[in-house]
Amino acid sequence: MFSPPIPSVGEKLMKNAFNLLLLFCLSVFLPFEGHTLEKDTIRFGVASVISPGESYSQYSALSDYLGKKLNMKVAFFQKDSYAKMNTMIRDGEVDVATVCTGALLDLNEKDYKVLAIPVVRGKSSYHSYIIVSEKSGIKSVDELKGQTFAFTDSLSNSGALYPTYLITKNTNQNPDRYFSKVYYTGNHDKSIFLVNSGVVAGAAVDSLIFEYFREKYPEKVANIRIIDISPEFLAPPIVASGKVPEKLFKKMQNALTNMHKDDEGRKILSGILVDMLIPPDSHSLDSMIEMKKFLDAHSR
Repeated sequence: MFSPPIPSVGEKLMKNAFNLLLLFCLSVFLPFEGHTLEKDTIRFGVASVISPGESYSQYSALSDYLGKKLNMKVAFFQKDSYAKMNTMIRDGEVDVATVCTGALLDLNEKDYKVLAIPVVRGKSSYHSYIIVSEKSGIKSVDELKGQTFAFTDSLSNSGALYPTYLITKNTNQNPDRYFSKVYYTGNHDKSIFLVNSGVVAGAAVDSLIFEYFREKYPEKVANIRIIDISPEFLAPPIVASGKVPEKLFKKMQNALTNMHKDDEGRKILSGILVDMLIPPDSHSLDSMIEMKKFLDAHSR
């Protein structure tokens, strides 16, 4: 089975210590999962594709808006990996969640229902960017051979699946052999930081996250060059747990897909650089499924 590179024990400890510190700072206002929540509470989950603090800043307003529209309370849950959030979705421990498109491959169709797809700059799709430091002089993926490289989460499409597929298909080598060393950062802004500061030679990141930082914090990508852009993939959706009743699902979908029609909703969407949220007409994962099949076959 396809399995992206695993970080060393030291790297895991450093990542865990960083995330624990940020999550501790947030714990004063995030609900504790052991609490029994009232029935009129929407449980909103976020997997931290970017650092926990930035994720909370982005999505707390969105979750509050949803609760306000449905006249329900909101409990906000945050996890530091896609796998942990997938477990909550599968078990019905959250009602609604933001997820990476690639993470859906780890769920069965009965585990979730797509509520809405973000439209950014007129498109409901995104890319994986392969990025390098401007100072490195590297201009192609071929020139990354023997260099250091950063992945994000093992279930990430843009940060793991696509770059692993790209390297394996083009070189007949897995990333562990192609690069001198690989790192697992856990989220996209850490990967961007490591490249921008020259700590690693390259990384694979979500184009939507990269463009968000280029717009909001240009200094954080000032030293970065994009050397490869993947084909288009379905933009990371907002999903409901498969255990959510159909009536509540439709209410949540209606509230989210009409956000752009009122001032408060437009302001929230603008803050995360989203034009609008649209209901899915289709949410084909075919290209990602094919990449995963290729890697599974190659690893045998």
